[in-house]
Amino acid sequence: MISVQEATNILFKNKITVNSISVPLQQSLNKILAEDIYAYVDVPTYSQSAVDGYAIKKDFFQKNKIWKIKGEIKAGDNIKVQNLKNNECNKIYTGAKVPSALDVIIMKEYAEKISDNEVMFNIDDVTQYQNIRHKGEEIKKGEKIFSKNIVIKPEHIAVLSSIGKSKIKVKRDISILILATGNELKKIGSPIKTGEKYESNGIMLQQLIKKYFDIDAKYLLVKDDKKKLLNTLTKYYQNYDIIITTGGVSVGDYDFTKPVIKELNYNILIDKVAQKPGKPFVFAVSKQNKVIFGLPGNPRAALSCFYIYILRYIYQCYGICKEWPLPVVTASIDNDLIINDNRTRILFVNIHGNKISIPEKQDSHMLISSANADGIIVVNRSIKKNEHINVYLI
Repeated sequence: MISVQEATNILFKNKITVNSISVPLQQSLNKILAEDIYAYVDVPTYSQSAVDGYAIKKDFFQKNKIWKIKGEIKAGDNIKVQNLKNNECNKIYTGAKVPSALDVIIMKEYAEKISDNEVMFNIDDVTQYQNIRHKGEEIKKGEKIFSKNIVIKPEHIAVLSSIGKSKIKVKRDISILILATGNELKKIGSPIKTGEKYESNGIMLQQLIKKYFDIDAKYLLVKDDKKKLLNTLTKYYQNYDIIITTGGVSVGDYDFTKPVIKELNYNILIDKVAQKPGKPFVFAVSKQNKVIFGLPGNPRAALSCFYIYILRYIYQCYGICKEWPLPVVTASIDNDLIINDNRTRILFVNIHGNKISIPEKQDSHMLISSANADGIIVVNRSIKKNEHINVYLI
């Protein structure tokens, strides 16, 4: 039996290969950027007005002077202004191109209408380029704006659109199959009899993968039957990068996952881990660069293994090589936590200000405390009350 850190090291040394594909910008949300992005235009692409107001030449400004409105410049206009007299100005609107002959924009709020084509400005002085957004002020042409391996957010898409990027390279979706095993399991919506229960692990894992990676993982139920499990895996394993099974990884008479994995010529690199919950955790790799995660059937054990291993593994495969991809905060624990063996504890916690509490009902078959949790802690030793500890936010 190996430690959590040893198991993590094995996972990270056996990453699957994830190639890149080109997609339309509008389809890139939550994908992993597979290229460095450089701007091939300035942003803004021209000097523009930051306000609605009046464009003048600074050298012509005088306090209490009456100005004649020579014309107007709207967003989208490309007007060249020449030979303005020293008492003439142009009305201009936000986002409009500022002609090179003009270098000050006075806000509309400071303009007093004298007649239909005359105004006076109620300000004492002006500064050159006030209320003007300069060409390239935000982004310079040729500037590196995003590095590969970031998760693309709506804000990234907006910036990429502003430089005219219509297609980008992203990491392809990793294909994932989830197999929940158990004779007693029924899908929600089906009638159940005594001795049966509604399956929750597969749905939980499917939704977690959707939440973090926007991947639609395929989800199937399989009976505790070696032949059926082997047939199912034989049918699907070549089409999926990652297969996640729940249940059947211990040493019971109906635990067939490990024997079937071996029959498919996967090499089991992890069998048991010194952790609670989730001791019977399996990780296996094939020569075809595909992997299988065998998770325990107990729901909280399966959930803990997802956060500790699968989530981090997928991020590593995508090139996001952080030790922990989840946000982390530090808080003090509100009671002593006693650990009297060498098994790492994976616990779901609630945060109250700068303190954390460990709720009850943390047994491996219980999910309710996990559903209401703010984060998880990973603990290798006893912790005293008020001691600070890292909390990984979920």
